[in-house]
Amino acid sequence: MALSIILGQEASIIGDIQANCARILKAIETAKKQGADMILFPEMALSGYPLEDLLFKSSLYRQVETALLQIQHTADTIAVVIGHPSQKDHKRYNSASVFYQQQSLCLYHKQCLPNESVFDEKRYFCSGTNPGVFDFKGVRFGILICEDAWHDAPCNSLLEQKPQCILSLNASPFYVNRQHDRHNMASKLTRKSKTPLLYVNACYGQDELIFDGTSFAQDASGELVYQAPFCQSGLYPIKLNPSNCAIAPVNPSIAFPKPLEQINQALIFSLRAYMQSTPLKGVVIGLSGGIDSGLSLSLAVEALGADRVQAVMLKTAYTSAISLEDAKALSHALKVRYQEIDIEPSLEQFHHGLQADQKPLQDITLENLQARTRAVYLMAFANNQSAMVLNTSNKSELAVGYGTIYGDMIGGFSILKDLYKTQVYQLARYRNQENPHIPIRMIERAPSAELKPNQTDQDTLPEYAILDQIIQAYLQHQDPSTLIKNGMDATLVQDTISRIQQNEFKRKTAAIGPRLSNHAFGKDWRMPIMQGFNGDTDE
Repeated sequence: MALSIILGQEASIIGDIQANCARILKAIETAKKQGADMILFPEMALSGYPLEDLLFKSSLYRQVETALLQIQHTADTIAVVIGHPSQKDHKRYNSASVFYQQQSLCLYHKQCLPNESVFDEKRYFCSGTNPGVFDFKGVRFGILICEDAWHDAPCNSLLEQKPQCILSLNASPFYVNRQHDRHNMASKLTRKSKTPLLYVNACYGQDELIFDGTSFAQDASGELVYQAPFCQSGLYPIKLNPSNCAIAPVNPSIAFPKPLEQINQALIFSLRAYMQSTPLKGVVIGLSGGIDSGLSLSLAVEALGADRVQAVMLKTAYTSAISLEDAKALSHALKVRYQEIDIEPSLEQFHHGLQADQKPLQDITLENLQARTRAVYLMAFANNQSAMVLNTSNKSELAVGYGTIYGDMIGGFSILKDLYKTQVYQLARYRNQENPHIPIRMIERAPSAELKPNQTDQDTLPEYAILDQIIQAYLQHQDPSTLIKNGMDATLVQDTISRIQQNEFKRKTAAIGPRLSNHAFGKDWRMPIMQGFNGDTDE
């Protein structure tokens, strides 16, 4: 008789052991009612991932031990495989436990600790040394935790134990098309071992990281047998035949979305998760009539609902009639609260007060003053409504410092932070396909901050299609001379790189935002503010 194994693609709350335990116990009871033989939970499911310096708190491990005893007691007629932190002899481990018939069958410690990109595990954990295997209902199972599956040493050590099915527990962060890398890794391992693999991944947003779920099962030939949904927590069953360890899906696989749909769903999922982690009632968005704020509003409404979103247009003498019309049209189409406020009187008061300096205000000072005045209004609205200002800056602007600190850079969450300007346009067109709610002028007109007469972004920036190529190459640590050899203007490349280097201080003040690439400004990007390196502009 086939074994029913459930992939527990569940969410966790960082550090809230009791809430996570309650959710896990509920999932176990549901799995029992469905007649499941085993349920798998992701890496660090009991505590959430990454815990960062919470791992230094001894009380965390006492809570984990208490919760594990509860889970062990519940694992009577069902086997439970779950990831959690553990501590022994003053050493910390990234671990997985297996419980059945209220007994512990296995305790495995992760062997390969990633320490690059967004990962910092060597700061916190010691490496395990022994493979994790256990026998259950006639099948020998082996355990790997996330990074282990990508390296030969832990895989070879496990394969020496002759497992008949590999269980891979993961908290693997999303970036676009990451699932293809996971499938390829698993295929390499399953073909080598001639052993099927069940891959369960976490599914929640944590600060800038997105854990996208998309758990899957592969057969012994490396073929994908089942794919769970993207960014959708739940319990997803598969069947395993004990006689030959053939695996079969119970439900149809969910197709992995294409890149733009991945981005669209990930942004919505991330904002929703972030707001669920706070007591805030909603978001306030400063509309400009431009595409960045327009797209942000569209995403926020889908993530949170129109009743939790307020749009505010803070106009000045430089705000065009087109901007006012488009901002109002989008707000009405999305059925959000919309306010239009003239901030010229406030600007005049600031200007009058600043004349005490007896020095004429420079153009850039006046432009920044507008942005910062808008910020005062937006923050006041948000404070008064127990809401959060949603930042609308994009990755291209953030890279070169095209923004005002304490002005248009304010906000608790920056939804477009890892989206290049060219991607902003692509995503807006994509979202308009089924529901054409974003005014086409927002997409097609020349972008402008509207802080002075007839201003466009390209007064001071290259065309975004070119700018984004330079930024992307630089963030991926490519040699800038390659761009120049391929025909790009050398001065333009060098000036752009200089701007990126000079604006690190601005990026350090920026709000967090969802990570969509593996070269995002955040955990991926660790550059000093004070530095004099200029080698990137060498030819």
